[in-house]
Amino acid sequence: MLNNVSQFHKNFNNRDFSKNGDLVTENLRVDSNGTEVNGRAAFVSRIGRFVGPFPDVKITDLTTVVDGNTAAIRFIITGTQRGDLPTPEGVIAATNKSIRVDGTEFFTFDKEGKLTDLVTVENLSQLVHQLKSTN
Repeated sequence: MLNNVSQFHKNFNNRDFSKNGDLVTENLRVDSNGTEVNGRAAFVSRIGRFVGPFPDVKITDLTTVVDGNTAAIRFIITGTQRGDLPTPEGVIAATNKSIRVDGTEFFTFDKEGKLTDLVTVENLSQLVHQLKSTN
């Protein structure tokens, strides 16, 4: 299970988003910061959303815990905002500022080792603060 859960962020960092589709069930359920995403195709489409605004975006895993068919990862997202970032409060124009954002993901796998449920919690207020700060 540890290999499966670790592969998601490796694929992201390599921009191999479609490879993450091979690791999930067709009817995957995702809660990404309160936004529900259902199905493999929608998941693969969504995971690359930060690459436009942050072309150098990278996820670094800090802690991984596996227990049976579940896992949790604490991670850091880093990158530089070179493109516009859509947010619920409006678009943040490119700032050329670097970000460092905390996040956690909770994974549930089926008996074949495919992801069935994913909950992602990222500190989006931290992200917005870093981009809008005058420092």
